[in-house]
This record gives sequence, C-alpha cells and structure tokens, in this order.
Amino acid sequence: MPSEQAINQPWVLYALGAVLVVTAAAAAVPKVLGPIGQAWAAWLESRRRAAVARDDADITDLRRQRDYLRGVADERLEEITRRDALIAAHAPWDRERWTAAAAAGHDVPPPPPLIPVVAPSPIETKED
Repeated sequence: MPSEQAINQPWVLYALGAVLVVTAAAAAVPKVLGPIGQAWAAWLESRRRAAVARDDADITDLRRQRDYLRGVADERLEEITRRDALIAAHAPWDRERWTAAAAAGHDVPPPPPLIPVVAPSPIETKED
C-alpha cells in the first residue's frame, strides 16, 4: 500500500515539512524584513519596468522598420505599374511601325527602350 510506505519512510514527511516551512518563510520574509523587503520589492518592480520599456522600444523599432519597408514596397509597386503602362502603350506603336517599315522595305532604327533607366535603389546599393 502506498500510504503505508509513506508512513514508514520519514524522508517524505521531512520533505513535505520543508516545503511548508519554506512557503511560510517566503510569505513572512517581506513583512519581517520591513525596509529591506520594501527595497527588494521596489528593485524587482524597477527591473520589471525596465524590461517592459525595452520591449516597448523593440516594438517601436519593429514598427518603424515595418513602415519603412511598406513605403519601399509601395514605391516599387508604383514603378512596376508605370513600367507596365509604358510597355502596354509602346507595344502597338512598335508593332505598327515595324510592320509598316518591313512592308515598305525601309531600315527603321530601334524604338525607344521599353524599360526606362532608373537610378539604383539605396537598398540595392547598400553594402553590408
């Protein structure tokens, strides 16, 4: 029987007693120590507030990075949209001119480039 074994082995009772004593002491220590206990509690609270402030700063930094990257993505999307519109407008012109030139037997210079020359992005030129 498990209960009979526990009674016959006193170390179990000693362990339970030690847990009870430690629990009671932990509850009584702040009251007994007075100013030292209050200082300890204040120190723990300041550590907690510092950790919260660090977390808030990290969250603020992550939000700033997110907003920056959203702006970069929006700029890229606008560039792609403008390029697609330019290509769509260019295609009929190219087809008509080249067809007419070929039919007439003329040598036609190449059309203007479909993809405009754009300055490189600061992200692409940044060296790590």
